[in-house]
Amino acid sequence: MGSAGDQEKVALPEKGPILALDYGEKRIGVSISDPDQRFAFPLKTIENHPDQVIQDIVELISRHKVVAVVIGLPIREDGTKGPEVALVEDFAKVLRERIGVPILFFDERYTTRIAQRAHQDYLPKRRSVNTIDALAAAILLEGFLEWSRQRAREERGRGESDGTMGVAGDGGESDNVHSGSL
Repeated sequence: MGSAGDQEKVALPEKGPILALDYGEKRIGVSISDPDQRFAFPLKTIENHPDQVIQDIVELISRHKVVAVVIGLPIREDGTKGPEVALVEDFAKVLRERIGVPILFFDERYTTRIAQRAHQDYLPKRRSVNTIDALAAAILLEGFLEWSRQRAREERGRGESDGTMGVAGDGGESDNVHSGSL
């Protein structure tokens, strides 16, 4: 694992959809932002079949003209990384080899629980795991978008913005995971 100093800096376009992935061993929740990167929308849930899932995501990136991908990193409540983090990083590394847009990690703590609660409280009583996974991805993306806006405001206030954002360099460097209040 690299340090924050090893993080690649990539300029993210201010416009264009961002795709978010809530990675799970069985399913991957997918959400997308609007082109102005203000809102997050649940898109779909993809079955995590090793021989097909990367191609499915590549097709979504192409179809929606995605400018970046955010992948939720399952950090534990105490802030430590469990074995699930390695699975996500391995997935990101394989995905990175197939796409031409930056991949960023974002702390996904509580997104599934929030999605389950929202689903339970506001959506039809018939629970759908697919709906929950896509909703969790949208909650992840909404957190990332808010974090990005806050970071941009702070940098503009200090006059320090260079238009770049840290991303993991090779899919395996997540010491500088972006986190926000979800």
